[in-house]
Amino acid sequence: SICKLLNENIIQFGYLFNDTAISNFSQNKLNEPQPYLAIFKAFNALVKKDKKSFLDLVNQAMYAISDKDLLSSLDLYVSLVNNDVSGNDEYWDLLQKGYNAQISGSLQEAKLSYDKAEKLSNSGEILFFLMAETNLKLGDRYSAETFFKRAISSNPRFILPKLYQIEFLMDDKDYETALTIVNEALLSSPIWYFYYKKALLLGLTQKFADSKTLLLNNCLTLNPLNYDQYLVLGDVYNALGDAKAARESYMKAGSIKPYDKGYKERMETLKQIQDTKTVK
Repeated sequence: SICKLLNENIIQFGYLFNDTAISNFSQNKLNEPQPYLAIFKAFNALVKKDKKSFLDLVNQAMYAISDKDLLSSLDLYVSLVNNDVSGNDEYWDLLQKGYNAQISGSLQEAKLSYDKAEKLSNSGEILFFLMAETNLKLGDRYSAETFFKRAISSNPRFILPKLYQIEFLMDDKDYETALTIVNEALLSSPIWYFYYKKALLLGLTQKFADSKTLLLNNCLTLNPLNYDQYLVLGDVYNALGDAKAARESYMKAGSIKPYDKGYKERMETLKQIQDTKTVK
């Protein structure tokens, strides 16, 4: 029913959100956990077939996004808008069928559709991206890795495949290679998510002062409302021996998610460390 109403707005008025809605969103911009206002404006532009404004606004939003699923969706939309989806109807029908199955959780059905689509086209960044995600959700990391590499070869500006590559390397504890990839990614996409991953990697390689600088100067500047970055910053301060700053960072995380287990565990650990020092 909601989709039907939205479609009526598109057909009759040429927008998803009217001026009043956009004005209301703009008043809450400072408290947005994600850059929703820019995203809403982007899809209003897309409804009007203004591809340039759509891409400009989405790229603007991507700098501050800390939600991985949201980043993945927008990364895919950008590729769809940049691609010519006309011509091979059977190919695009199979992709749509596979995507519908994927988002509904029917992963084997999605994989079957994508495999059929691959036989109709041997070069498709969107197809490779979707095949990689589906294989990853099915627990087949190595096939997913192959398809992510193909997606990047087709479109070097793809964000999510690079992010997954970095995470695979982190799982393998190959931090130096992961740092190389994240530094390359930041050259073309200086977004919050890559800065955050670099801060994590710097911490994992004992470069705590560099990690702190990156978190303060880049991550917090791009998105001051992300919970995880304050936990990491607190951990970095802790490693540097600054308990006061660590507590302040953890408290900032707690102001965002006061009931989260990670926040409470860190505060308890910090208290135990301070109690031990007091006893000594």
